[in-house]
Amino acid sequence: MYLLRNKIEGLVVPLACTVDYLGLRFECISLVPASLNSLAYGSDLNGVVYKNDDLQAEKMAQSIGQLLNLKPHFVLERAT
Repeated sequence: MYLLRNKIEGLVVPLACTVDYLGLRFECISLVPASLNSLAYGSDLNGVVYKNDDLQAEKMAQSIGQLLNLKPHFVLERAT
């Protein structure tokens, strides 16, 4: 999350922080109310339904992959 802030125009990432407490480390991320109506790219149903019909979101995902040195891959929807 921190690597992407202010690197890609239009990308909004949730508020996040790392908490160290008594030798334990927690990654705290704010909840984002996502649904298939508000989601532009990805899945909010654990991969059962995958949404990728927004060209701008697709290009943004490609930019994120390049920034993080990730190889493109295909995602198949799971049967219900």
